[in-house]
Amino acid sequence: MSEKKKLSRREFLKAAGITAAGAGLVSISGWKLAEALGLRPEKFTERLAKQLDWYWREIKSYIDSGGTQLALGTKEPTAQPVQTQETPTPFQPEKTPISKPDVANEAMEELAPVEKEKENRFNFAEIDFSDPTIPIKMMITTVENNEILIPEFNSYSWSPKVDEENIFDPDNNTGIAWQDDGERIGLWLHSGRAGPLHKGYTMWEMQKFIEEDENGYRIPYWAINELLDKIIKGASTTIKQGEKSVVAKITAAVRIPPSSVIDSTKHVLDMVPYLAKNYPEKGFEELVDKKQVLLPKFCGRLAAGEKENKELPYYQQARFVFGIEKA
Repeated sequence: MSEKKKLSRREFLKAAGITAAGAGLVSISGWKLAEALGLRPEKFTERLAKQLDWYWREIKSYIDSGGTQLALGTKEPTAQPVQTQETPTPFQPEKTPISKPDVANEAMEELAPVEKEKENRFNFAEIDFSDPTIPIKMMITTVENNEILIPEFNSYSWSPKVDEENIFDPDNNTGIAWQDDGERIGLWLHSGRAGPLHKGYTMWEMQKFIEEDENGYRIPYWAINELLDKIIKGASTTIKQGEKSVVAKITAAVRIPPSSVIDSTKHVLDMVPYLAKNYPEKGFEELVDKKQVLLPKFCGRLAAGEKENKELPYYQQARFVFGIEKA
């Protein structure tokens, strides 16, 4: 049993106050440093909260003992990891704050995991989007000959283990494929980046090309829609997986604005008919009766001058969906 040291009330309160203030200053400085480096500053807030809780319990123990004793040397509680999805300020890391893809909704959870069949249901031409052992990469060449590389990612077919094993984490460099009611292949990919020094996640270069001008400033929604209609739709796409390669074409492209994102997540298995009905002349009407279609989907940011949807995190304000067919 460790010996308890005695402190006067004044000595204890003075020491506790100085220590708590010091912890606060250190944590605030740590927050600013982490913020500048593109790290996760919320961890400093966790630490500070645990420290202050510990000091409060010590003070309460001191008061309960009649103000005569304080058990010094009590072990500070171990901080437990906390899952957060807070909306970043403009100075916080640019990381897609998503724990599960849109495909993991009630409709998808009712489906049993798809077993590989003789004719793989997740094959787009020669590319197998259910095989995570061989990375996939894409090169998109726009109508104006801009080349945008979609770097390598490992694609998994959707199943409950996607959530259970945290497969769809930005740092895992993964994509999640699912099959819709029309036997088309949906492909959920990460966008955004982890900070100003980070190279960005899978769709970051495409996201920047769509959302920003040549000086890096965000453009208005109407300019984004015009770019999708005139430059992205019609783009040539080369998809490679190991030694296999397929040349395809983007025949449909749409941006779902902040006001409609939540409603769109309810239409996973019927995504193409939903987009054809709600976003006419974007190319999806032509895909309703087709099966060999790849549908990449990723998050976007607010357009310049656009109203924020406060129910959505900063990096989930919009959605982009492409329809890709074999050329």
